[in-house]
Amino acid sequence: MAVFIKYWAKVHDLTGTGKLTNYALTMMIIFYFQQPHVAILPSVVWLQRDSANDYIVDFWNTGFMCKKEFFPPTKNRANIAELLGGFFKYYSLFNFDELIVCPYLGFPIKKMVFQDLYALPNEFDRYRCNVLQGNVLPLRLNTPMCVQDPFEQSHNVASAITMRLAGDLKEYFKFTATAFEEDKNNNYAEFLKIILLQKPKLIRNKSQPEFRVNLFPRIISAIDSPDWKTVARDMIFTIFEKMLKIKLGKVEEKVNPDTMKEKEKYSGLLTKAIWKRKQLNKLYSIMNLNFQQRQERITEEILNIDQIDLNIMFQLVLTFSHEPRSVVLSLRWLSGEGEDYREFGKFFLTITQSWFMHQLRVQYGSGIDKDKNDLQESDPNESLDSDDDSPSSGEARKESEDREASPTTPSPTTPSPTTPSPTDNRKGSPSPPSSDTK
Repeated sequence: MAVFIKYWAKVHDLTGTGKLTNYALTMMIIFYFQQPHVAILPSVVWLQRDSANDYIVDFWNTGFMCKKEFFPPTKNRANIAELLGGFFKYYSLFNFDELIVCPYLGFPIKKMVFQDLYALPNEFDRYRCNVLQGNVLPLRLNTPMCVQDPFEQSHNVASAITMRLAGDLKEYFKFTATAFEEDKNNNYAEFLKIILLQKPKLIRNKSQPEFRVNLFPRIISAIDSPDWKTVARDMIFTIFEKMLKIKLGKVEEKVNPDTMKEKEKYSGLLTKAIWKRKQLNKLYSIMNLNFQQRQERITEEILNIDQIDLNIMFQLVLTFSHEPRSVVLSLRWLSGEGEDYREFGKFFLTITQSWFMHQLRVQYGSGIDKDKNDLQESDPNESLDSDDDSPSSGEARKESEDREASPTTPSPTTPSPTTPSPTDNRKGSPSPPSSDTK
């Protein structure tokens, strides 16, 4: 049965890199067999009752009792077709938004339970201790599907699944469960043929734009470290996880063998309109805080006072190039309100380079511009009015492309030395003296 389900998933392109893994699918099959109405397999916690079987690897108990003769007897007499249909029917009704597939306990557990370590059942004492002691990160819950590894309990083995793929899986589960019910009177004669050769009609939401920011070689060259990728990645994570309070979870990492470009994909969840910072920036600018502290405090304030909750899933893609060194950040929509995503995307375009450059200044000194090919950076504070003055995504992308084509082009906000002052329309008239001219 497990072999057939894996084949079914492969036929419909539901498994593979960045999709549902065979391991996750196997855990889902085992979990179905653990359900009371099926009762073919015991839970992992039952198999680990005897501490004599314990085998600790990287803080986790990977041992279990494996003598089949001691397993609890099963009264299930269903045939393969009935088990297959039952599997698809079970997951067609499963509430992935609120529940975790938990083979360790053998029954679903609510995601909200894992938000409070001290509210967890006693069976998760090892998980609680590992998280509190900093041995592992907490289980990722902000994903469309959560399938918990029964041994490495902090690992969501379905974390790579996007919102779109999760929606597709649900439609396939429903379609297959319906085919099973409709072919019941025919003794399931056409069931396998139907579910392998036919597919459901998938609903596709209107696509959203991708927002892209280039950290050009003239910027990355300022990183005075052989491990420049780690430095750049850490600075990007500082922007998202510290300044904007958005946790990023790695989805995929791969290298293009032809171009040798390295691509890393992360997923994130946006819950508040953190781009609306204009008024708070004015308030916090008078406080004795450095730039990063100020952005962190502003974000915390928005998270605390904003009454409107968002649920925007996005993907952040980092592409590292080596010759010459550069990084491209791409923001991709996965799910949620499109208009709010576009506002966040415009904010992302507005602040990313300047906030990254600010970190470079802090880490490598104020003389970085002169030492590193005359790097230019706009005032980080200027980017915080994005709720009022942000360029459209098309304008910002075009401006980014123009900068790449002409790195020495002056900023639109800074008049060229040879350009007459906009306040003087007379041909050949000199520009008025600056305010600091003596």
